[in-house]
Amino acid sequence: MLEIFLVIWLSKKLGEILEEKGYKKGWYIAMFVGSWIFCEFVMILIFIMLFSVENNLALIPVGICGGAIAYGCMYLFVNSLPEKEVEDVRGEFRLD
Repeated sequence: MLEIFLVIWLSKKLGEILEEKGYKKGWYIAMFVGSWIFCEFVMILIFIMLFSVENNLALIPVGICGGAIAYGCMYLFVNSLPEKEVEDVRGEFRLD
């Protein structure tokens, strides 16, 4: 349950960065949530293949680490985006 709140909070942080740069945040946040879930499953599968797991509770922190990797990659991607040029009302281009 706490993981859901973490994903929502991190999505809002990414959305703030995207809005400051002039991008719409919807698809980027959807991409982040999808990559979070995908990386969780991949990390859990890798952990299961490498180690014999007797307790399934050991897989929770491994999955969260996979999600953290997804957030780190998405954070680097969002910060590497250039700022969008915004067209002024008079038809002139300016940078915000």
